[in-house]
Amino acid sequence: MGKLKLPTAPLLGPLFGTALLQIVGLSGPELPPIVLIAAQICIGAFLGLLFKPAEFTNRFKTLALALASSLLLILGTYLQSLILSADESMSLLTALLSLAPGGMDQMSIIAHETEADVSIVVVYQLFRLLFMFFVVIPLLKLVVDRLQNKNRQSRTGS
Repeated sequence: MGKLKLPTAPLLGPLFGTALLQIVGLSGPELPPIVLIAAQICIGAFLGLLFKPAEFTNRFKTLALALASSLLLILGTYLQSLILSADESMSLLTALLSLAPGGMDQMSIIAHETEADVSIVVVYQLFRLLFMFFVVIPLLKLVVDRLQNKNRQSRTGS
């Protein structure tokens, strides 16, 4: 994937490789529950270690904004899940995990553990991920480049 100059090649390489193996009929082994629990703990610990409280100024304002935006995100996801589950005749849990703003790995593990439809959850999460990499990020780069070019031109033209 790096040779193809795709964004985040270390993520997309294994992702496409696994998809290709699934297409040709090879699937991975069923993981024991202890492995899934260990994976959850490792991912949570990694994310926790990324958090550096000393880097935050205005802690109260940051916490309040984080809580408010999280609640709005959860409410929006829940409302969209109600619509999706009614429209597509899937369980509310499957719809919620499909639209949840979390990592595909986390949503897949939760779907497996709660007996939601893992394949639907993964497809929705994968679409969101690929849409971000191949549509949103290139569009943002285009917008930023154009804004930077306008700023350069306005500085040299003045």
